[in-house]
Amino acid sequence: MFLKEITIKNFRNLNELNLNFDSRINIFVGENGAGKTNLLEAIYFLGILKSFRTNQDKQLIKFGEVELFLNGKILKENTETQINISFTANNEASLNKASLQKKVRINNKALTRIIDLIGQLKVVVFSPEDLEIVKGSPAIRRRFLDIELSQVSPSYLYNLQRYLKIIKQRNQILSMLKRNRGIMPHMELDLKELEAWDDQLVETGIPIIRKRQELLNELNPLINEIYHQISGHRQEIKIDYKPCVVEEDFREKLKVRQENEIRQETTLIGPHRDDISFYINNINARYFASQGQQRTIAICLKLTELQYQYHHTQELPILLLDDITSELDEIKREALLNFIGKDINKASLQVFITTTHLDELSSDFVKEACIFKVKQGDISH
Repeated sequence: MFLKEITIKNFRNLNELNLNFDSRINIFVGENGAGKTNLLEAIYFLGILKSFRTNQDKQLIKFGEVELFLNGKILKENTETQINISFTANNEASLNKASLQKKVRINNKALTRIIDLIGQLKVVVFSPEDLEIVKGSPAIRRRFLDIELSQVSPSYLYNLQRYLKIIKQRNQILSMLKRNRGIMPHMELDLKELEAWDDQLVETGIPIIRKRQELLNELNPLINEIYHQISGHRQEIKIDYKPCVVEEDFREKLKVRQENEIRQETTLIGPHRDDISFYINNINARYFASQGQQRTIAICLKLTELQYQYHHTQELPILLLDDITSELDEIKREALLNFIGKDINKASLQVFITTTHLDELSSDFVKEACIFKVKQGDISH
């Protein structure tokens, strides 16, 4: 799989662009703020329909504009697939107050379910913000789990979407119970409805817990081996799954916490409260590892995604590396480029790299690359 061509209009600071890419190595060189990361973000958005930098889609639309357009051509085993994404604001006077009309098409056929886009263009990104996977909030780590599993398992994504809708409905029942406390028969009816939502919560939540545990079971040996190669150290890396609840206790915990949930009007038990921790030689990396070690763990985690997705789909995702020259020292940078170089030659990995200075990348790597210059939203080859 590789991204053959992209057309961009009104995405962040990028001017109207049409770019053709090399099937292996693409390097984008430019000053900070020129638009390099914006290009990687646009590619990522084609695959995930989400940004790796913001949850606010309106921020993606170029200042002063009310619409955004992306078109990508993907080549898989000599078959071309075309993805088209457009956003249009319904209020030209004020983008901040507008809602967005989103349209997604694959091969000119409109998608009725956004879920059908995921997996068409598999992507893995490493950016400076990924340090937060190790030291940031649990929500960031859950997002990592969900994106990784969704790209290889449509059933996981479908079940996750069901689960999140159930959480929303269940929270509404909890609010009603708080309002109707002591009022019969309203409270009795609400409790029966809550029990029905509990059944659905358990039914959809248990497969999420199982899939996340299976994922981490596979990633642990992979990240150990990759960490050894990138860091040069034989330290043991472990990713520990910390589920909010184990499946055999799920239903009972809901009963035990019911009063607290009614009081707080929110669901306190379930995989939406899961977390994971990273350990170096049994020491929690979030609290006790150096920032350099945390950064190395984060990028090694991203490289394990390549291996995991290839194992499950027989396709390597596109790898997006944002500003690695400032994030890694020279030794680790060389080790990283050597590592991904093996996948480029062995399994046709396509890589997109941004940098401010081309001479900070190895000459052998640059020699094989297609070089693009980025300046004030313009990109030229």
